[in-house]
Amino acid sequence: MSVRSSLIVLLLSLSLSTASWGCSFGIANSEILFGLMAERLAYMPAVAEYKYQRGLPIEDLQREQQVLASSLQSARELGLDEDRARQFIQAQINAAKQIQSRQRQAGAELSEIRAELIALGQRQLDVLACLQQQDWRASDSERPAFERALGNIALTDSERQALFSSLR
Repeated sequence: MSVRSSLIVLLLSLSLSTASWGCSFGIANSEILFGLMAERLAYMPAVAEYKYQRGLPIEDLQREQQVLASSLQSARELGLDEDRARQFIQAQINAAKQIQSRQRQAGAELSEIRAELIALGQRQLDVLACLQQQDWRASDSERPAFERALGNIALTDSERQALFSSLR
């Protein structure tokens, strides 16, 4: 296993334990969610490279529908508001496609990345469910934390706004 792969596994295990621990003890907060969002979007250049190398289009509507359906099923099981979950998931899909269309990076096989993206998506929904139990909605005072978490992700201002708005 490469150093990069080892680091990714470590980060994923830490974020999983943090999300689970936060929910169990009722301390899930927006910064955990923002960090998971950034972590998930950070994979998009590698996804873009994989697609480019194989001549695949950035947009795969069939795959998007599968991701959306699976994520919404998880959201329902967690008791999340379906409209809010749909808006959140769709905003991430849209941001991911925009990042992919702008960037390419040599990387892992898509099957490895896809498994990690699915796990990250589930952790995001877990944290969002915990936050929903606390009647949380993103507020202007949390915008700086959101920007810090996603600061290194190649998003336009309008894409950042759409992601943040999906949490309101």
